Amino acid sequence: MKRIIIKISVIFTVLSILSTGCSESNTGFLDPDLSSSLNREIVFADSVYTYQYQASLYRYLGYTYFLDNAMVGGGLWSFHDIADGSRCVWTGSAQASHRWNMNTISDANETRLRYHWRYPYENITRSNIFLANIDNTPLSQGKKDVLKAETRFIRAWYYFHLLRLYGGTPVMGDKVYGIEEKMEEPRARFEDEVNYIVEECDQIVGTLPAEQTGNDYGRITSGAALALKAKVLLFAASPLSNGQVPTDDPVLKPILGYETYDVNRWKIAADAAKAVIDLNRYQLIEDNATAPGYGFYRMQIERVNPEYIFNLMKTSNRYNEELLLPASRGGEVYSSPYQSVADAFTMNNGKEITDPASGYDDLKMYENRDPRFYYTLLFDGAMWIPRAGSTVKERINFWKGAPTDGIGTSSSVTKTGYLFRKFCNENVSGASGGNDNVFPFIRYAEILLSYAEALNEYDPTGSKTQIENVLFQIRRRAGIQPGADNRYGIPASYDQATMRDLIFKERRVELLFEEGHRYFDLKRWKKLAEAKQEVNFYGIEWTNPAQGPQTYNLFVLDTHHFDPNKQYYFPIPTPEIEMIGPALLPQNPGW
Repeated sequence: MKRIIIKISVIFTVLSILSTGCSESNTGFLDPDLSSSLNREIVFADSVYTYQYQASLYRYLGYTYFLDNAMVGGGLWSFHDIADGSRCVWTGSAQASHRWNMNTISDANETRLRYHWRYPYENITRSNIFLANIDNTPLSQGKKDVLKAETRFIRAWYYFHLLRLYGGTPVMGDKVYGIEEKMEEPRARFEDEVNYIVEECDQIVGTLPAEQTGNDYGRITSGAALALKAKVLLFAASPLSNGQVPTDDPVLKPILGYETYDVNRWKIAADAAKAVIDLNRYQLIEDNATAPGYGFYRMQIERVNPEYIFNLMKTSNRYNEELLLPASRGGEVYSSPYQSVADAFTMNNGKEITDPASGYDDLKMYENRDPRFYYTLLFDGAMWIPRAGSTVKERINFWKGAPTDGIGTSSSVTKTGYLFRKFCNENVSGASGGNDNVFPFIRYAEILLSYAEALNEYDPTGSKTQIENVLFQIRRRAGIQPGADNRYGIPASYDQATMRDLIFKERRVELLFEEGHRYFDLKRWKKLAEAKQEVNFYGIEWTNPAQGPQTYNLFVLDTHHFDPNKQYYFPIPTPEIEMIGPALLPQNPGW
């Protein structure tokens, strides 16, 4: 059987590595050696080359942030489309077709699905090469130890990404396969892969620094190791993995999750999240004095802040603004959120818009909303500067037929009547200015919400105070009004199911548009199955405000269909099975 060998070519200049790239030649996802003219011995004999080789491992993390083309920054946020968030499109010739939806995950040969398999294994192998050779480098032992721990974290992160998409996958340990050596490691049991990741985090946490500063900012810390552990254990405790694996296949079931339910897994997940909280290193950025919810905005644009635990780093640019903003602001109109996304935000009193006491008026639906609404979405009537350097914001016109940005006007406008603006700097346009932010993989708000969720599943009565305090913290920072009862819209009386729903909705609004949170929340709670029947996704068309009081029309933009018999897991790419062989079997359900 034909096999593919992925070779790493390392090209140096006098001062730096220009690239540590991959080129397929003839074995699967394994990356066996540095086989260019400058081999491993040369690379790891030089401290600068070694350091830069290890730094390159960080570069590929963008592929696990669901950036379809993470190297150059294109193809961002596709997983909002695959779940229930938005219509994602490119500009230009591809504008008419959207990138992802549930219907498109039907072919195990889909190129973008392969990326989520290929790049983790390529970089797991790069990590193993580094770990096997770092001791030959003329660095201090202390620096070697820290770089080893960072690399083990990165490797563990890639395994977590594989686990949450595919279930159990081959775990290579520290193995570095030779060019002619056949990989025969079988798919791991779900429990074993969870344990491997958790043990890696436990073993490195004492070596990693508490903080990385200066040029090392963004490198892995001990808090990140504990946070990854918490994230893995929450996924493992959730229904999809914890006794509700959607298959009866006796071979496949333990590969995809635990075969029986154990409530103690929630306790373990809660303890892991609490360990991060108890570090007392992280906090929510709160600033309701500048404007309600302004701390939520600052979290998005401040490169260094006390909320970020593990980040996807990027150089200063206006990447977000170029892709997200409307054409009148120099943007490319990349992602159009559905009406259901706008409806997910409460009013500024914390009450759902469906609550008769909320004060919601559908003809004034953009008034008095949760302040996070205004720092997440652009809508008809939202304000933005026309260009960088401007001091006066101007109205954005998404009403039907409006020049430049109006819905239905051209192929380069919002498809739904909304655009995302999260992580965009209000002083930057798509054509001018600069943004210095980064993308959070894990931030403190997620850890808090994970803690509350796990407690609610394990001990909802005994942990009532701790659970409520999390929601109070999140909503207070959001700028939601406390109300006379100081409960920020949280009811005083509720049952476990009601609190579960509150936490789930809070995660949606707080973490919206970040990493793959929404997709994986829906997946791990088996809520993707609620789309078992066809579900319509709506856009909104407003009338011209110059012609009198505005009215609107909702229209069906997309219809998604979810197949619970196959779409809870990505398929292992068919070409990989053909190249590697039976070690990658059994294939995931329905593929």
